[in-house]
Amino acid sequence: MNQPLLFNSDETREYSAGQWAKLVKKRDCLHCINETKFPKKDHTLFVLNAHHIFPKKLGGKYTLDNGIAYCRACHAAEHPEYQQHFMGVFKKQFVFIRDLLGKLIGMDPELQYYRLLEFLTGSLSFRLIQKKIIKTIVEKKKHVLAVMPTGSGKSILYQIPGLLNNFNPSLVISPLKALQLDQVGKLIKNWVPATYINSDLGEDEVNERMENIKQGTFPFVFIHPKQLLVYRDNIQQVDFKFHKPLTKVPFDYLVVDEVHTIKSQGLSFTKEYSHLDKIYEHFNRPQMILLTATASKKTRQFIIENLRLNTDKFEEFVTGFYRSEISLKVFRTNCFDQKYKKFIPKDEKLIELLQSGIPGKKIIFCTTTKQVDNVYQNLIDKGYHASRYHSRLDNNEKERNFKVFTGKIPTEETDIMVATSAFGMGIDIKNVRQVIHYSLPFSLTDYYQQFGRAARNGESAVAQLLYDERESTNTIDFINAKEIDKEKDEKTKKLIKEIYDDERVSLLGYIDSKNKWQYILDYFGDKRALRIMHFKVGFTILFVFISLILLIKLFA
Repeated sequence: MNQPLLFNSDETREYSAGQWAKLVKKRDCLHCINETKFPKKDHTLFVLNAHHIFPKKLGGKYTLDNGIAYCRACHAAEHPEYQQHFMGVFKKQFVFIRDLLGKLIGMDPELQYYRLLEFLTGSLSFRLIQKKIIKTIVEKKKHVLAVMPTGSGKSILYQIPGLLNNFNPSLVISPLKALQLDQVGKLIKNWVPATYINSDLGEDEVNERMENIKQGTFPFVFIHPKQLLVYRDNIQQVDFKFHKPLTKVPFDYLVVDEVHTIKSQGLSFTKEYSHLDKIYEHFNRPQMILLTATASKKTRQFIIENLRLNTDKFEEFVTGFYRSEISLKVFRTNCFDQKYKKFIPKDEKLIELLQSGIPGKKIIFCTTTKQVDNVYQNLIDKGYHASRYHSRLDNNEKERNFKVFTGKIPTEETDIMVATSAFGMGIDIKNVRQVIHYSLPFSLTDYYQQFGRAARNGESAVAQLLYDERESTNTIDFINAKEIDKEKDEKTKKLIKEIYDDERVSLLGYIDSKNKWQYILDYFGDKRALRIMHFKVGFTILFVFISLILLIKLFA
């Protein structure tokens, strides 16, 4: 949006709330700044609001450089935690969606898919096998498990069927609050009413949302399994929370986002995840849409068995794990380097990698919260502008650090995030070009999931792992042993131990492997991608050979 030439108010001066709101709207020409970004939405249907870029609750001030003009719909997308203040917006969006869907009645189903794809993404081209999966859900009425690379558009797989279903809403089970906020915000920006229920919300907010869920205002409801299930450690049992109002709402689709967590978290860290079959049974066995970017053949089999799905009504789609835009490297640290004849401390190697000139944003993953704090403080002491993210930080600090890293607070933007694995799962951060693992991840599945945060914009990126042979899997083994000891059921304890041992062997095998991508593709059982990779390598060798022959003949 071009600024008026005559507007010269001081951008850094503090105003009263009323003055600030008027001046922000005036500066932005009394238009929602998203009008050019989402031109097919009529932003004039809603009242114009002034929005704080850096939130008031985190210390944001009433200055013009901290304000932006949004229509009330776009403003609601920025504040999914305060939906009761924007209920009028969702009611209008709901009517808009119903009108849109009404126009699709009688159309050929395939044309309906394209119309909704354009509405949701602005594109008329489906990616990979999106359309085939959607047809399997809508037309064949089958459960699906889709394993697709990060950034390939998995959310469309439940959004289009969910909107075409004119009856009951879809329940989306999501492992992280940040991921729920991100998905809900994106849907609202696309004028699709969506909500979430989690423990951060006050009683009044939850009651208001529940009333609107019952009335059918929201086609999509996001939750963590703990909203419906409770694990009782003393008796090793998971019970259903029948007293929760959400249990009385009928859902036609049950979506499990990041479904690999059924195995990676459900057996130990979050027991509720290994009992999603209770949710499935309670809601009268709705169609299941299972989504992830990473799941080995063993994990996929485990998921199907855990959910007790009828295999006759189930279809699996695996589009490939190979991501040619990401190069993989392992660096041995805290050891003597025979080539350079010197000792390589891990912290020095980390700084060297950060100074290697790779553009874009960088994520440094650590195993524990203590490790995050130590690495973060080391970078700050060396003059780096970095952020951190882990479970022991309070919600305000986590929110602020997330906004700083993702550029939502431009005046304080940083390019380095030090975090545990909780950071960034499923969230679309476009310009991550370097992912460094300061210590070993828990498994190859986790490693693939974490370095998959890189290259979402298609640009080249690197995934670098710092390996300390003395440390090896000590931290992971310690944490895993604690989780195994908590388990009282001997059969489950044995299964967990077998899985952890298998993951450790696979992880250490990756460290020593010569071809990192080939090892990962073998691990996931992706033979098709292996053939493509081998073909590309063979073609490159052949091309170089022919070029050399031609050069020799040319100069002979």
